[in-house]
Amino acid sequence: MSFNVARNKYGAITALVCGGLLNSLPSSSAMLEEVLVTGTKRVESASDVPLSVTALSGEKLRNAGIQNLTEMSDFAPNFKLIDTGLQPLIYMRGLGSGGTNQGFELSVGIYSDDIHLGRPYQTQIAFLDVAQVEVLRGPQSIQFGKNSVAGAINISSAKPTEDFEALLTGSHIKPDDSYELTATVSGFLTDTFGARLAIKERIDDGFVYNLTQNRQEPQINTHAVRLYLINQPTDNLEIGLKLEHSVKHRNGAYTQIVDYGVLTEADARPKGLNETRDTNENEYADITNDGVALNISFSLGESSLVSVTGYSGYQNIEVLDGDASRLDSAGIDLAEDYDQFSQELRWLSPTGKTVEYILGLFYQQSEMHYEETASLNIRAGTLANPELPPLGVGGINLGSEAVLTPLVAADLYRDFGVEMNAVSAFGRATWHISDKWSATLGLRYVDESKKGFRDVQLFDGGTKDPVNPAIGAVFAQMAVEEHQLKGSRSVNSLMHLFTLENHWSDDLLIYFSWATGSKSGGFDARNNNDDTTPDGGGTNFEFDDEIANSLELGIKSSLLDGAAELNVAFYSVEFTDFQVAVFDGALGYFVTNGGEARTSGVEVDGRYLITDSLMLSGSLGYLDFEWLDYTDGPCYFGKEADGSRDGTCDFTGKRNQQTPEYSSSLALRYDGTINANLSWSATLDASYRSRHFLTGDLDPRGIQASHTKTNLRVALAGKAWEVALFGKNLTNELVGTVGSPAPLDTGGFLLSREKPRTYGLDFRYRFE
Repeated sequence: MSFNVARNKYGAITALVCGGLLNSLPSSSAMLEEVLVTGTKRVESASDVPLSVTALSGEKLRNAGIQNLTEMSDFAPNFKLIDTGLQPLIYMRGLGSGGTNQGFELSVGIYSDDIHLGRPYQTQIAFLDVAQVEVLRGPQSIQFGKNSVAGAINISSAKPTEDFEALLTGSHIKPDDSYELTATVSGFLTDTFGARLAIKERIDDGFVYNLTQNRQEPQINTHAVRLYLINQPTDNLEIGLKLEHSVKHRNGAYTQIVDYGVLTEADARPKGLNETRDTNENEYADITNDGVALNISFSLGESSLVSVTGYSGYQNIEVLDGDASRLDSAGIDLAEDYDQFSQELRWLSPTGKTVEYILGLFYQQSEMHYEETASLNIRAGTLANPELPPLGVGGINLGSEAVLTPLVAADLYRDFGVEMNAVSAFGRATWHISDKWSATLGLRYVDESKKGFRDVQLFDGGTKDPVNPAIGAVFAQMAVEEHQLKGSRSVNSLMHLFTLENHWSDDLLIYFSWATGSKSGGFDARNNNDDTTPDGGGTNFEFDDEIANSLELGIKSSLLDGAAELNVAFYSVEFTDFQVAVFDGALGYFVTNGGEARTSGVEVDGRYLITDSLMLSGSLGYLDFEWLDYTDGPCYFGKEADGSRDGTCDFTGKRNQQTPEYSSSLALRYDGTINANLSWSATLDASYRSRHFLTGDLDPRGIQASHTKTNLRVALAGKAWEVALFGKNLTNELVGTVGSPAPLDTGGFLLSREKPRTYGLDFRYRFE
């Protein structure tokens, strides 16, 4: 495996950032506040942890006006979280998944108070009343297990405070008239028992106008509540119980037609990534989340035993306009249920010894059930289009309204489910060889089993009657056939971590790490047939684990007597059996193990406390993604097939979607004093991402141009209150998020977008 870090670009970036900062920073008498992280399952200083990590406390998130993980991702190098309105898509170092196939696991693991949130829908309550968020880049398999193959997000909830406090915070956001209100009450009720209650209400009024539905979209109402209880009956025992519940309702969606297909060309409705859309379906979604976490920590001398028991579940009901147009081509009704139970035991040795270690056992069981009914109307233009097999429909002018003539209709019913059981044992030991050298070895063994099924049926529209055979034959030409499939798989994985650290001085840490990771395989939910041909849905019903092999070289430094810090990490990760979801050109997606890929690059982040009142911080990421061997990828519309199979394209040597070559951020914050009772602060920040693709087929219509988003927040504060004015995306950059071909509208193309410029008022009041 090539480390691939001697490239000129890497050297230029490192020289520019390190050399510029080291040579130009003036001296300062101020000292940075230490940042503590828990990504290694111990509380450690971020400057002593041998991995690439970005950590922000709840207070710093509030001061920067960051309200969710999407906004935080602008300030962490090589990390991108896309808000699709309900289910996030998460990418780290160019790797990610989610949203297109219910059979996928996440490439980036999300953990809330040590509970794994393995499905995107589970994450919606995680950002309520946050104590800290840590973004850990690179495979985190030893600490967190499988499905953190690209990295992990470690979220810690705020705990009960020793003294009583009550907080009321809120925001009013324009121009879409959105509101957010959060109330928190915290304190110890007795000497040993404490509680913290947080309640959040948020109303988003939407920023895209739907012409047919005559409303702003997406309108999102969120209600969330969390109760955190702590009992400390003895000096060496602490019991924490977290109970949480949330409900999220959405009217409308984000997706817009940005390029016509054969049907939408004839319909001639508005297109483009702008502030309007036009759909016939009354789209909505209702999702309910529940979570319970029981954390028990018991000290035995200098050692400790930690038990983490968790339950997480959600229910989602949703109506989608699959074609994102006012044509009734593909209306989709779906429901998804998920339940997860997990148990972890960890034994932690004393710290400060020659050898420190963590040993643990982990068990997780989950069950997911998904049902979907797609009401499909096949029109003359779709069947006559040369991109689909000829079906005897001819003599149609593809530019006329005749293409809109309905020919056949049916309801496509899909029933899919997966049961999973996983048991693992893990250990991590650090040997402090000398005052300067340390070596760490970590191992995790995982025994995982899954059972899955997929049932696809065709009915006459609006009924449960078997479809007319003639209509069924038409759908068969589009690779849609009734079928039932079942499968089971059992996989054993052994993942490792080796780290070598050199504490060159009290202010400089140099480390090297070699780690492997694995993302679980599973069963394909989206294929529409059970063919046993090489490309068939039967052959590809099961897909394999994705394997990562990672090398990282990092430097962590403290400068100017603690007033500044600079961290640099070089990395290279090679993936085999890379999991990809591919649009089949008509109605569905299918999953394959796409071959081999390498992502490599450099990450730089730093802080400089110029004075006690002025802080400069920034980050820079360079990302080089390359398909090493992927010869049967999807072809975008109009692209000549050149792949190893009919109708496929060769991606070898090309980039992946959502992989900007450069990403960076810069923030300047000033804290000033007016008098003994009043203070003020101002934060100006900017984030940049270079040109990148928004679709897996690399369609040029889905290229997002380079862009810089600028935010400003100015606050006035008293002893117990704060009021702030803010503006986000001040230059009103038009930023796309994710794209796809339009189902049943050959040649059509869909995109979603981020919010435009917003501005508003924040307030905070503390009752004591």
